[in-house]
Amino acid sequence: MISKLFSNAFHSAEAEIKRSTKPDYKVMLICVTVAISLSLIKYLGDYKFFLDILKTTGLTGFADTFESQMTINPHAELYRLIYWASNVIFFYTIPPFILIRFVFKEKFSEYGLGFKGAFKDYKVYVAMLLVMIPLVLFFSTTKSFQARYPFYDLSEGESPYPNLLIWELVYFI
Repeated sequence: MISKLFSNAFHSAEAEIKRSTKPDYKVMLICVTVAISLSLIKYLGDYKFFLDILKTTGLTGFADTFESQMTINPHAELYRLIYWASNVIFFYTIPPFILIRFVFKEKFSEYGLGFKGAFKDYKVYVAMLLVMIPLVLFFSTTKSFQARYPFYDLSEGESPYPNLLIWELVYFI
């Protein structure tokens, strides 16, 4: 069954490779965009790195405000997490969208973004869910998982509303 599900895609990809004899610059550009985006997430997603950039470029007023929001503000943990998540959302979406729309001049639907045919292969997704849900439930009980998640830790006596709810909504995106 698994072989049948994936064999068509595999054979199609293999046939495409054999047809092409010249370098695929589109694939190369996608790989470079991915590498740049992931690097920017790694570095700019760290508020301390961004703070250093602000300070070294002479934007001390903005740097001081940014630093106080990220460190001494009562909601600093929430702000740091939202800053990180915003970077991830931005660099996972905007560079690929620019590349697809303005460089390749193609439609997003050609890259699977859309609802047309979204439920065509629903059986594969149901099968993956049936495998993953028990695994997630099992591993969520381990100490290492619970030490890492959730990212937002409630302070002693802090209500889950609104900060934890805000964070969970941002993280969901």
